[in-house]
Amino acid sequence: MRKNLFQPKSLILQWHVTERCNWRCKHCYQERYTTPEMNLEKMEEILNQYVTLIKKWYLPRQNARLQITGGEPFIRKDFLRFLKKVHEYSHFFNWTIMSNGSYLTKNLVNTLKSLGINSFQVSMEGLKETNDEIRGPGSFQKILEAINLLNQAKIAVRVSFTLTKKNHQEIKELAEVIAPLNVKSLGVRRIVPFGLSGSQFRNLVLEPLELRAVYQQIEEVNKQMREKEYSLRVTGGCENAIFNDEISAPDLMGHGRCAIVDGRIITIMPDGDALICRRCPIKIGNLYKNTLEEIYYSPVYETLREREDIPVECYLCSNFSNCLGGAKCVTYAMTGKTAPDVQCWKLFNSLKESVNYIKSPSLFKKLGLSIKNLKRNKA
Repeated sequence: MRKNLFQPKSLILQWHVTERCNWRCKHCYQERYTTPEMNLEKMEEILNQYVTLIKKWYLPRQNARLQITGGEPFIRKDFLRFLKKVHEYSHFFNWTIMSNGSYLTKNLVNTLKSLGINSFQVSMEGLKETNDEIRGPGSFQKILEAINLLNQAKIAVRVSFTLTKKNHQEIKELAEVIAPLNVKSLGVRRIVPFGLSGSQFRNLVLEPLELRAVYQQIEEVNKQMREKEYSLRVTGGCENAIFNDEISAPDLMGHGRCAIVDGRIITIMPDGDALICRRCPIKIGNLYKNTLEEIYYSPVYETLREREDIPVECYLCSNFSNCLGGAKCVTYAMTGKTAPDVQCWKLFNSLKESVNYIKSPSLFKKLGLSIKNLKRNKA
């Protein structure tokens, strides 16, 4: 029987309207660029389903968020027509566009403003040399131009940063570049090595203690931003909760624990496939076969929300209530499993150790301890 009594306190619908893109960023986790795309009629049907869930769960507008992205979403010729539909429903949710910014013009930005967009996200991978090596020659300057256009229209700008061994030393300097441009946040997201180039980027995943040092650095940068009275906040994304018990102000780090375990995200792909998260591409349905509500209560998603994949080692940790097993996306890409966090410095000294350990039966399982028994004893 479907356990559909669980209701989230918030819900992100991340919608990849296309996989076509005019850029070829080296670390992109796309696996192809030719996926079939939904027509506008089907897309409006899904918008209706999203609004139905928002109403059913009594979610306030600030707790419902539509993230529209690609590929590069503006490559679709009918994209503005879709955004007009989004605008019609937007009194139920906040909405943002995640784009490389290359299509933006003054007229287009003014149109977005008139449609009530809440924020616009672009990506930067470090300072000019590092960024252009990953995202293409001239991309750093194009992104700065996009930020200026958005500022002129008074649209909130957020920057996403993919964290690797190659750029982790540039967070502070990049923050200093974009803070005067009125950027609201610099979201530091760990690299997830899958997609066409995934295997090539495993060597760029930070070791556990290197990641810890980055989070310590982020806290220092945030203190400096406050002292200089900038509005910029450097956040750690939804995978930073393994650090929450070690910093003085975890609220400054952003979202906290993984959105999957809180049941607050669904990702839609251009062909209707639904994933638990784009960075953790486990399929949970297809919108040509299932409704959004059926997908939300799918057995796979239910298992992850019930935390049945989390090993006993995590339950015994003092930070478990904050972390709940850490970043499922990175662990899934590295091991094919979803917990514990492959970069957790409380459990592991190195990635080699964690990958080998997660792929093998754990010591606790060998001793005959089960997660369900532990949960029962704690209850």
